[in-house]
Amino acid sequence: MATSCVPADRPAVIARVQPERNSRALLSRMALHVPDDISAKIAAAAPEAPFAAAVPFVAPPFLTSHSVDDASRAADCLTAAVYYEARSQSEDGQRAVAQVVLNRVRDRAFPN
Repeated sequence: MATSCVPADRPAVIARVQPERNSRALLSRMALHVPDDISAKIAAAAPEAPFAAAVPFVAPPFLTSHSVDDASRAADCLTAAVYYEARSQSEDGQRAVAQVVLNRVRDRAFPN
């Protein structure tokens, strides 16, 4: 038995929900009044090339100079992270969690 926060009748709920075809009507119902010339105002406020001077960030490559014991501990750690974070999820959900963990390993924002 797997527990989930997703309702069992999810496909039926999704089938009942119809997307709003007219975005202006939806915004009006939500009391969000958008001016008619908003597109022109946004275009006028945006710079010509906002990211022209930006330097792309590339994550450093993986280092493979670790011992067999290090690799074994890393695999055990990844397995535990996937199990505790996504044990009730599908295989795709577990893969997604593993990918997030691996991305964080390579990212400088998440130090060791």
